[in-house]
Amino acid sequence: IISFLFSYFKPSLLFLDTTTTGGDMPGHNVLAHYLKTDLLPNGKLIGWFPYSLSGFPLFQYYFFLPYLLAVLLSYIMPFNIAFKLSTVLGIFLLPIAIFISTKLIGFKFPAPAIASVFSLLFLFKEEGFAAGGTIKSALAGQFTFTLSLVFLFVALGVIYRGIERQNDRRYFIISILAISLIVFSHIFSMIPLLLICTFFVIEALIKKKFDNILYLAKVFGLAFLLFG
Repeated sequence: IISFLFSYFKPSLLFLDTTTTGGDMPGHNVLAHYLKTDLLPNGKLIGWFPYSLSGFPLFQYYFFLPYLLAVLLSYIMPFNIAFKLSTVLGIFLLPIAIFISTKLIGFKFPAPAIASVFSLLFLFKEEGFAAGGTIKSALAGQFTFTLSLVFLFVALGVIYRGIERQNDRRYFIISILAISLIVFSHIFSMIPLLLICTFFVIEALIKKKFDNILYLAKVFGLAFLLFG
């Protein structure tokens, strides 16, 4: 799968020091650059951005993580290349995240591999691209949402495993971090996560496993405090 994606995203172009364009992408490049040159040197992740919409509080209501990744990479490579890599990171990680998630949920070989392959049907979907998550939408500027889907699938897997093994604190901690990383990337992915997790709540009510509900409450409550 990764080799196939590299045949589409040619390394010779990914690692070419040019500005990515298409859709809203040039505007996102500017935001990442401002984070590097103005906000981080002053110890800030949120700050006033005066060059658009008569000024607005940058990263106050949008999501900083993909931009921060671009900035960190830019300290070891040219900024344009670092920004390119941050915009396609979610595309390359999504099949891997789906594989990990299905393994954690308990599917046996070859189900996780098949699930990863089917992720390509979603990634290469062209209709409704503005909704985000697909390659077309990521290249038009919705790369933050694509990255949040990666953390969504990881969160689903670790939450499922954590409910099964509540004595294992690793899954508890990773669940909190994964949920927080969803929000730091794009909060819209929290909607399907919350909807899917209602399954665990309904199951717990039917089977009277109220400790599962308490577990979920602690995971989401602490995640809320962390990303808040």
